[in-house]
Amino acid sequence: MKPNQKTAFTRLQDLEQHITRLADRPADAGPVISCHLDLTRGVSACRRFISEQASSLRSALRGGARRDFERGLSVLLERLALPARPRASGLSLFIAVQGKPKVLASLVFAAPVGDRMSLTATPDIFPLLCLKDRLESHMLVLVQPDGLQIAEVNLGDVSVKAWAAHATSTATAGMDRHIRLVERVLQAAGRSYLFLAGDPKLCEELYGLLAAGHRARLVETLPLPASYSLKQAAEVSIAAFEEFESGISEATAARLLRGIRIQGSAVAGAAATLSAIRERRADTLVMSQDYAASSGWVCNRCGDGHPQGAAPEICPSCRDPQVAPLDLRVELVRLAGQQGLPVELVDGDALRYLGGVGCLLRKSPETRAAPLPRRVGTLDLVA
Repeated sequence: MKPNQKTAFTRLQDLEQHITRLADRPADAGPVISCHLDLTRGVSACRRFISEQASSLRSALRGGARRDFERGLSVLLERLALPARPRASGLSLFIAVQGKPKVLASLVFAAPVGDRMSLTATPDIFPLLCLKDRLESHMLVLVQPDGLQIAEVNLGDVSVKAWAAHATSTATAGMDRHIRLVERVLQAAGRSYLFLAGDPKLCEELYGLLAAGHRARLVETLPLPASYSLKQAAEVSIAAFEEFESGISEATAARLLRGIRIQGSAVAGAAATLSAIRERRADTLVMSQDYAASSGWVCNRCGDGHPQGAAPEICPSCRDPQVAPLDLRVELVRLAGQQGLPVELVDGDALRYLGGVGCLLRKSPETRAAPLPRRVGTLDLVA
């Protein structure tokens, strides 16, 4: 690929815009088929998955809702029949099924998104947030004795930004000659994370020549054989970045657990988390990877609702009959996407014990959750 050549894959900035737009779609606009596919398994396997999921979904539909779903399913299969883009590994399709089917978004990724299909009142953007949390983007500088290559790795897609051969007799002298090129590209990339890869000695020399601001962005140096191509180096950096992101998620979960002991720093549990996000007090949503919430209800007019229990005939707050079942995980993720909140997915028993979900709160004073007893001998019980 030539430097700065555009690719056909969905990029991080585009993904963030799609997440916000899909999250803003109101529940009363009609149900949506959300279908996320791992294209690496082949189109035939994807079709079998869709057929299995469709059979389960249509069994609960009757009358007009069933006809709308079948029309939307036809559009979904037509989209899947289109020629796949080279190197495409993931596909996310969102189709509004009420009335004439409409494709809300068709996103093609260089990385798999997993297999998942649903019919819900609002788009299921959870896999999109998972992908964003897992990969995001980073800069990769591959340094070898014959030259260097600079690339952006964006949601698994590798795009070359610049390359240069060492034109002098020694690689070290060539490094000094090209450091301005490297810094110019890194400056244009903003605050992206950075990986150096390739010859360990040359990576160390390049690191020493970088400005302090760029050195601070370095995640890891990856020693690689001289035979490694940029694509192979990118695969190594992606794996290293996923491990790095996993560490960030675990650190965020630890902050959440500490914050629960401090009033105003964090909350856990379905009801408290939903209230905090609705009131725009949340800073980061933290969720177990296998979080499965029980169903509740929500009023499509005023937004009131409850994370558990059967839906009443009318909303107790505004007396409106527009009350609908609520999939809490879908709703939490929708609100997070709507507000642009970071979502950290963690795998740990401590968060599961607290209900599997929580959130850090913004700009909250740190005070003790359990105040000191009013007098010696008093036992204060704090729920």
